[in-house]
Amino acid sequence: MGTTDLVLSAGDYCLIPPGTFHSPQNLASEDLRMLALVSPNVKGERWKTAPFSAEDFEGQPLVGNVFRNTALPDSAHIRGEPIHLSQGSLWSFENEAADTTIWVVEGDVEVTVGMLAGRIEPSYHVTAMAGVPGSIRAISDAIVLVLEAYGDEKITTL
Repeated sequence: MGTTDLVLSAGDYCLIPPGTFHSPQNLASEDLRMLALVSPNVKGERWKTAPFSAEDFEGQPLVGNVFRNTALPDSAHIRGEPIHLSQGSLWSFENEAADTTIWVVEGDVEVTVGMLAGRIEPSYHVTAMAGVPGSIRAISDAIVLVLEAYGDEKITTL
């Protein structure tokens, strides 16, 4: 990413500044599961293949890890927070200004988004559009990554 070669491990969260060249690769023998969230998603600027200028390599990725239960890096457009849930606990969400994506990192959960509900296992996710309420109930102890994509709106807190 940019001029930095970065090796990420399970549970790592990487925030890449807009306009920064990046080329994810899986050099391991096991499958890679990753979620790429783009915000703001500017039509016509999604897939730059050439020409690259020096400015395209200036941004530096910011990294956190969902297992360390510390604040993750954020920007004006994307905010991520790991939520650690004990078996049977319930966590509710609704954000009028952002789309909310729930990525299950560990454990099993039941997720309700609006009128839809279902069980989600690790490495899967669901997204609630801005203004749609939802909840997560932990079937077992679980860690979920809650991602809010604000587009052009100013970031708020969970």
